[in-house]
This record gives sequence, C-alpha cells and structure tokens, in this order.
Amino acid sequence: MSNVRTPHEAKRDPEDVVRRIGVGCRRALRNASVGLSDIVGVGMGAPGSIRNGIVIKASNFPTWENVPLARMVSEELGGKLVILNNDADAATAAEMW
Repeated sequence: MSNVRTPHEAKRDPEDVVRRIGVGCRRALRNASVGLSDIVGVGMGAPGSIRNGIVIKASNFPTWENVPLARMVSEELGGKLVILNNDADAATAAEMW
C-alpha cells in the first residue's frame, strides 16, 4: 500500500487533474513495487457531491459540474475499475483497513 500527495489549484480543468491523478497513481504503484497490471482497481475520494462516479459539484473545484471523474480516471489508467466516493466517506472507509 502506498499514497502520494500532489498539490492542485482550484482552477485546474478536469483533464489536467486526471492527468495528475494518473501520474500520482503510477508513482504510488512504483513506491509499492507493483505495476498497473498487478491491481484490480482504484478507490478514490473527491470533495463535493458525488453520484455514480460523477462529481456533481465540488467547492474545491468551482468550475466542475457533472464531471465523470471515475470514468476519466479509469481511461487514464488503461480501463482499470475506479470507485469514486465523497472524500469524507472514502476517509471513513479507509479507516477500516
């Protein structure tokens, strides 16, 4: 298990953020000595209102509305399963691990 933190700017467009997420995921995998082919999927959290992998609205990203973030990250990671939850819910679930 590994994590990587990457700073962002609230004005960034979804495509740029997804690219950065992809870079961070690959870095975390490398730090854990595993490859993308070794994982089934990715769980992630995002601020704001999330429904079915879509960021409906996020105060941290004021220009984002109805962004299909889970699908976009999945495409960035070669079709891997991506489960997206609200960041608070994801943090709570992570505490279980």
